[in-house]
Amino acid sequence: MALTYAFNGNYYTVMGNCSDSTVIIPDYYDDGINGSFPVTQINGYSFFSCNSINKLIIGKNIDFIPGPDVGKVVELCKRMNAMN
Repeated sequence: MALTYAFNGNYYTVMGNCSDSTVIIPDYYDDGINGSFPVTQINGYSFFSCNSINKLIIGKNIDFIPGPDVGKVVELCKRMNAMN
């Protein structure tokens, strides 16, 4: 999954599209411009059409998963080989 990040003043939102079987969302991200800040949110529909993911690691700072993705994350958890 090619992850991209949007800086929001004091945190990052992660966005992506599905292409890999393993997705790792880090605790912190540093874009080389704004510095290192926690990754706290997943952008809407980031996982919505992902069927190839079999391992998902969500950083400990994530405190918001938007409605459309909550159901998808639960579905992924049910069929994945591993989740942290």
